[in-house]
Amino acid sequence: MATEEISRTQGLNPSQQSSSLPDYPQMILEAIEALNEKEGSSMSSIAKHIDSTHSDLPASHSTLLSHHLNQMKQMGQIVMLNNNYSKPDPNAPPKRGRGRPPKPKVPLPPGVVVSPPRPRGRPPKPKDLLAPPK
Repeated sequence: MATEEISRTQGLNPSQQSSSLPDYPQMILEAIEALNEKEGSSMSSIAKHIDSTHSDLPASHSTLLSHHLNQMKQMGQIVMLNNNYSKPDPNAPPKRGRGRPPKPKVPLPPGVVVSPPRPRGRPPKPKDLLAPPK
């Protein structure tokens, strides 16, 4: 009881304070390396491997696992192919963004003044000063 009150005042849960779990990205990478499947490891096989190696997992393990898998996928630490997660190939070319790549810009010689770009849209009609107002 006393340790729970002390940990609450410090802002930590009792499970976070006494737990010796490594962080989730490290556990995920260890599971992918240990499973060593050719097409990658599914989320369920990664979860089963983490369950078998670490006994003191939190109740929200599946939610934490899916959250960290998505984060690692967005940061490029792991790659998802056919609903299986694997480590990225170091020899693979970098992934290109969507759309057509921009054309390379030719540097202008020094001393050339660049005019401002034309405004967007249709140019306004010339105002006739002699016409009566509507």
